[in-house]
Amino acid sequence: MKILILLVCVSAAFAQSTVIDVLTQQRDTTLLSLIESAGLTDVLKGKGPFTIFAPTNRAISSLNPNVTAALQADKAMLAGVLKYHVVGDNLRAADILINERQVTTLSNQKLRLNHYLSTGATTVNGVQVSRIDHTASNGVVHSLNGLLTPPAGTVVDVVKANPQLSTLLAAVTAAGLDGFLADQNPITVFAPTNDAFNKLGADVVSKILADKDLLKTILTYHVTPGTLYSAGYHSAYLHTFDEADKARLHKFFVFGYEVDSASVQTTDISASNGVIHTIKDVMVPASVSDQVAAITASVTTAAPTAAPTAAPTAAPST
Repeated sequence: MKILILLVCVSAAFAQSTVIDVLTQQRDTTLLSLIESAGLTDVLKGKGPFTIFAPTNRAISSLNPNVTAALQADKAMLAGVLKYHVVGDNLRAADILINERQVTTLSNQKLRLNHYLSTGATTVNGVQVSRIDHTASNGVVHSLNGLLTPPAGTVVDVVKANPQLSTLLAAVTAAGLDGFLADQNPITVFAPTNDAFNKLGADVVSKILADKDLLKTILTYHVTPGTLYSAGYHSAYLHTFDEADKARLHKFFVFGYEVDSASVQTTDISASNGVIHTIKDVMVPASVSDQVAAITASVTTAAPTAAPTAAPTAAPST
């Protein structure tokens, strides 16, 4: 009888545990402090249902101190950021272990959920979920290894905003692919930086930009269907929008991943319609490799030969 009474008491206590209580039990003190500062504690103690994607103490403490200070100083901005971590629904494990699902937050913005069978990782906007399904009477809490930030528009908008991708932007515009890249959803873009294009040489790049068909083939080879965040990286051949060729993603010893022979530089730049990873080289699909090689050879042949350095004249003898 005593055991039965104890179980009933435990069940009653559990039934009254809100998502705020769950965060308290998990000792997510930093997040709780931010929720209190934003005036959202009573909201999240309400009827719900609420699903909170909760950044851990470590995740928040790893932020740039200037970011944290700015959030603390602007309560409206802080509330908006926190609402971006809350969905007005009861999303249990079965609801988030789904690839390419989008859900709407209390800030009326989208979150992209990915679950990668190849690695077992589950992500929200590319941020990995570390603990799942801490249930409460008014919802559920899932722990995250980072803070969520809304994407700055489509992949085209993200490229436009990055000064290190200005050559790529010029190439996309010249190929007439800006509309295509903005409309496709979801996609992953392996984006060559300006330095990557510079490795080809200005004359080679100019000739490729002038050949629209060749340019389209090269650029679409850098785009794959689906959202592949780094948590889902695994050795594989990736389908691209250049239907003739697949790109090879593989681990390069201890130095990280490569796509073909291009090293991945910066990962997981979220966009509203996918994700961007920057790479250190321009990838050339096999179907046009001879064409690009011919352009490179013609530019090298046409390059002026440097004038020979004159031998020093011997000083006259005295």
